[in-house]
Amino acid sequence: MDFKEYSILNAYLIRKILSKYIKRQINIKWPNDLLIGQQKVCGILQETINHKEKNFLIVGIGINTLTSPNINELKTTYLSKFSIKKVDNNMILDDVKKTYEKFLTQIKNSNFLKLKNIIK
Repeated sequence: MDFKEYSILNAYLIRKILSKYIKRQINIKWPNDLLIGQQKVCGILQETINHKEKNFLIVGIGINTLTSPNINELKTTYLSKFSIKKVDNNMILDDVKKTYEKFLTQIKNSNFLKLKNIIK
């Protein structure tokens, strides 16, 4: 699997995690935003780097959990505004870690389409 496929799956993985906290639908605005309604709740930045002749994918995830920034060009929101349970940043971080560990184990035995269906 190449890094372009990972970048698609990252949005699905984070949406799956955040969906545990709210009953509202979270939409993916390609290539790197997650929205509740028309408001941005999460941004995902991804960059590939080459170090010592190996390629690495660096993923940065910004989730508005308890507040959201005021941006003139973009409506934003935050997770706890819609949450069905207490939003705890440490729990979310732990969930992200566990989800990615499970995902990295699964990619050894699966192709892109199979993984996409598992995540969805």
